[in-house]
Amino acid sequence: MIENTSIRELKGIGEKSEALFHRLKIFTVYDLLTFYPRTYTRYPEVTRDLSLARPGKKAAFEVTIARRPMTKKVKTPVTILRQEADGGIPLECIWFRLPYLSSTLETGKTFVFYGTVKEGDKRGYIRLEQPEIYTKDKYSGLLKSLQPVYSLTKGLSNNALKKAIETALVEKSQISDYLPESLLRKHGFPDLYTMLSDVHFPANEETLVAAQKRISFEEFFFFFLSLALNEEKEEVRENTHIPAVTHYYDNVKASLPYPLTNGQETALCDIREDLAKPVISERLIQGDVGSGKTLVAFLAMLLMVENGYKALLMAPTEVLAEQHQKTFSAYIEEFGLPYDAVLLTGDVKGKARKEALEKIENSAGLFVIGTSALISDAREYGDIGIVVTDEQHRFGVKQRKALMNKGASPYVLLMSATPIPRTLAKILYQDMPISVMTDKPASRLPIKNCVVGPDKRGTSWRFIEKEIRAGRQAYIICPFVEQSEDDPSIADVETYTKNLKKALPKDIRVGTLHGRMKDAEKEEVMAAFAAHETDILVSTTVIEVGIDVPNATVIMIENADRFGLSQLHQLRGRVGRGKEQSYCIFMNCSDKEETPERLNVINSSNDGFFIAEEDLRLRGPGDVTGIRQSGEEAIDMTAVAEHPDVMEDAAADVKEIMKNDPELSSEEFRAIAKRLSNIEAKRLYQNL
Repeated sequence: MIENTSIRELKGIGEKSEALFHRLKIFTVYDLLTFYPRTYTRYPEVTRDLSLARPGKKAAFEVTIARRPMTKKVKTPVTILRQEADGGIPLECIWFRLPYLSSTLETGKTFVFYGTVKEGDKRGYIRLEQPEIYTKDKYSGLLKSLQPVYSLTKGLSNNALKKAIETALVEKSQISDYLPESLLRKHGFPDLYTMLSDVHFPANEETLVAAQKRISFEEFFFFFLSLALNEEKEEVRENTHIPAVTHYYDNVKASLPYPLTNGQETALCDIREDLAKPVISERLIQGDVGSGKTLVAFLAMLLMVENGYKALLMAPTEVLAEQHQKTFSAYIEEFGLPYDAVLLTGDVKGKARKEALEKIENSAGLFVIGTSALISDAREYGDIGIVVTDEQHRFGVKQRKALMNKGASPYVLLMSATPIPRTLAKILYQDMPISVMTDKPASRLPIKNCVVGPDKRGTSWRFIEKEIRAGRQAYIICPFVEQSEDDPSIADVETYTKNLKKALPKDIRVGTLHGRMKDAEKEEVMAAFAAHETDILVSTTVIEVGIDVPNATVIMIENADRFGLSQLHQLRGRVGRGKEQSYCIFMNCSDKEETPERLNVINSSNDGFFIAEEDLRLRGPGDVTGIRQSGEEAIDMTAVAEHPDVMEDAAADVKEIMKNDPELSSEEFRAIAKRLSNIEAKRLYQNL
């Protein structure tokens, strides 16, 4: 079974290369085989006419060597070839650290050079740096295929990763399938080995789509099955926390400096109706970014606090928990409320932690805000009327359950800023009532958007500098942490930060943030930005949720063409949280024909639910794979966008299986049960 076979067992992988694979969270052969390509290269037709070359575009030139290339013996050896080609334009090819090419590229032989065209010097040269070299026959074969392109780490090339996967497919060709034959036949899916082969090295578009469809099905199938197996049948519990007093609640609503939106009013009415029911219930508040969910949570919690109950709110990060505590404390002071908002996070230690826990345990009528630290302490918190989980998808079912069990049958409110297509929401939340908030408070100005090309990067930096001089702050988002050897044109945090610091005046403070940092380090960087100790935060998408800085008025998203529309909308939601006008700059670095249409959707609308629906409509099979196997608590929204039809199939299959064999004990479903346990074991291991 390859689930637990170390990649060291593959030919060609030693200790050093193994460490590089580990950086990509590839530990086993199965991890390697399910490390899917992020996109595919489609090779262009060969030409001898260099006048057709366009800087920044991929091209393939057929060249007959007129003379051997020169080799410069300098500190960094460079091999140079100059060759007159059709069209009367000189072609210059440069390879670094490959001196052996001077003997390989023999006079009179014909080769195909493939790479990204760069403008040469003033003499009108067309230049290719580090082009790939093929014989005509070899390149002709590539024209018919799609070549995988992977997300990489420094020191590990795309070719090395591709070769390792090829080796794994040869050496481990006897791969046992975990989906039963009945499901494969029912949906027309390829078997596991065929699927893995076709997603990495598809012979054509049709085989790729078939492989991706099975991957999407698995994404939904194992997610829904995990939920079904872990679902506990809740007993009907009496509601002992029906609020009778609404004096402070009514006064605060009447004293707000601006009217509540229709969405906020509807959500609060829904909550009031829930709280008046004779049995305990729970509700999901699905609010678009900037729709005012925090105020709704505060008012719902206030209703319980003034009736003598505790109200708990759990946030996914310490920075966000601290922000909520400060916001609640400001509300308490502004409206003269006789209550307190206690903070409990991992950073609250020693005497302060002891005092916070004692206050939580012994006080009535109290706001309690924290992170998962709220559930790490064994003690119960007494009479809790309501528990709120912010960004609920960042927590597992068991974590949310543990928070609820801190009191006796509290009302449960889940909040999410991630727009979910209606079909998925219907399956995921089943009988749970959902309140949707789409409109924004009148005090918030709509974000101004623009889509620009790389030629406007300098102009964008100057605009950001202007905002900083006015006392504001900015985010810049990069897709990668470090430079990709496969495609150095994609922005990465490390290189971008260095270039930005060189380009801007030295007094502008630039911070960096990415997912490879330790949690404590990430919290420190976000806290520094929130405190305006840095002016610009260059980050990967880790800031998508969990950071609220009203003073930030600009977000610039590099390589915006590489992100889904819903993710771009979430990133844009980091600005527009204060009273000042905010701006979002989408940097489009793609030459794909469909990209302008996609980015025009996000450019012309700030409505997250509309954008989510358009994302589904526009993103077709083969656009992005990158689908990982889900654990108990996560699902990749890419799968929704690519194959929304298989989602309902997966849900129906799980329902049928749970009806006929809820223990997965039959011969047919034993492999599924084993696969589930391996998914859970891997998730726990990677979270250590």
